[in-house]
Amino acid sequence: MEGLKHTLLTELARQNSVLEVVMACVAQGIALYDRKLNLVLHNDKYLSLYDVPPEASLVGTNKLDMLTMRVDRGIYSEERFKQYLASIHTMLQRREPMRSTCELTNGRVIEVNAAPMEDGGWLCTHHDITTQHKLQKAIEHVACTDELTGLYNRRVLEKTCQDAFAGCKPGCGTALALVDLDGFKQVNDVYGHFEGDLILKQVAGRLRAGARREDTVIRLGGDEFAVVQPRIGSARDAEDAAYALMERFQEEFEVDGRQVFVGCSVGLAYSDTGEGDLKTMLNEADRALYRSKDKGDGSIHLVRFDRNGQQLKTLTREEAAGRLLSGAFSPMPAEAIVWNGYT
Repeated sequence: MEGLKHTLLTELARQNSVLEVVMACVAQGIALYDRKLNLVLHNDKYLSLYDVPPEASLVGTNKLDMLTMRVDRGIYSEERFKQYLASIHTMLQRREPMRSTCELTNGRVIEVNAAPMEDGGWLCTHHDITTQHKLQKAIEHVACTDELTGLYNRRVLEKTCQDAFAGCKPGCGTALALVDLDGFKQVNDVYGHFEGDLILKQVAGRLRAGARREDTVIRLGGDEFAVVQPRIGSARDAEDAAYALMERFQEEFEVDGRQVFVGCSVGLAYSDTGEGDLKTMLNEADRALYRSKDKGDGSIHLVRFDRNGQQLKTLTREEAAGRLLSGAFSPMPAEAIVWNGYT
């Protein structure tokens, strides 16, 4: 018996030695929890990922207590803490492997893989993916950014509108403004495309300056832009936002010391249902833009559409302003305001 005991202890020591070497050599942080989520085993890499001194030992600490300590030390934000608690709750309910990504306040991004053990515990690996995350973000930024102006490009339009619709609450709506430059072709013909590009960059800057902080300015292509305006209170508020954009075009543009005037036309679609879709909004804004370009007299029109896109009523600038101010106008599910300004 003594010989067998000695053999077993020797084998156990050997396996522990192998385990220590493996734990020290792997690039990931490793944490093993029992069925009550108390930490049973961890390696030094796990500690370093969360800025814990290597001489410290967290063995015996409950997972929830560790999360609380990370919040207290500023490693996690309160929002991230709540998200992590929700993911742990889901993990315990499902008892199946899970993968999550955790962004720390210091900018480090950790990928956590959790796998259930037969004894009810959990094995978690923690992998620093900060470099990959930054690279992916850079790729996404390039893919979604207009190279010339630095604005978002058309790829962003659909998701931005979807997010705006989803965030629509009672008493507010979503507006989509299409902005098309007037006289820009002549500028290109007279001064050349290089100077035209300089103007497009200035247009982008003015649209940013005229938009609200929560708005998204997008270059659709050529001399056409879009501004997605979430949480707009009413059609009148959308109209006021359009005025704020148009005010930026009163001043001439400067190109190589020359003063150049470029106007613009705006088509603005508005929906307060929270159930809008990009195709409908684009069609309505495009119709409004076409009417604005066709009218070309600097007037404002409020064009209302039903769900089938049929035109119900067109108001002159004076009529629209009067009815909006008096409160007599009650917005339909979808509307479009058109404005051709400073032509």
